[in-house]
Amino acid sequence: MTRRNPGPATPLVRPARLRPGSRVAVVAPSGPVPADRLEHGLAVLRDWGLEPVVGPHVRSVHPDLDYLAGTDAGRAADLQAAWCDPSVAAVLCARGGLLVIEDTGEEPYRLDGILTRLLRSGALAGVAGVACGSWEECGPYEKIRAVLADRLGPLGIPVVEELGFGHGATALTIPLGLPAVLDAPADGGRCTLTVEVPALL
Repeated sequence: MTRRNPGPATPLVRPARLRPGSRVAVVAPSGPVPADRLEHGLAVLRDWGLEPVVGPHVRSVHPDLDYLAGTDAGRAADLQAAWCDPSVAAVLCARGGLLVIEDTGEEPYRLDGILTRLLRSGALAGVAGVACGSWEECGPYEKIRAVLADRLGPLGIPVVEELGFGHGATALTIPLGLPAVLDAPADGGRCTLTVEVPALL
């Protein structure tokens, strides 16, 4: 079964490709990043010829909630400043950030609740297909698969799993909002998600 996502009703503004010397802002709108991993990531950006600009609160840790990178106000300020800076060519999240779903650190019963809320809110009405990524530290995969089948199966649309995006060291990047084709052969053949236009100009 092949389902096509025609994309948004109004055309998206696609960004220009990054070039050597481009300034890229690095923010942490979610959790804190271990210092060694942050420095490694910054080194990779520099090796690509980019100029990383680290937000003031990226290295912060919330005083009470140590799973957050600083206070809500600080994280929001970093993101807003980066987004509104005309000298910045791209905003990258050091951590955190066509229907694509994935998660990390959520037990199967919590994923069931999340999907149930999406269904009841009507957010999945009219969805042509669901592309699933990784489920890092979410429990045994057979239980995750059972939840996905129970919650999404009744929609009668293709649900494709393990497409390689999400959390993890080898996660792929998926551009959102672009027209794409999700191909899920009924005979169990190889499933694919194909973005029909380049994500960048």
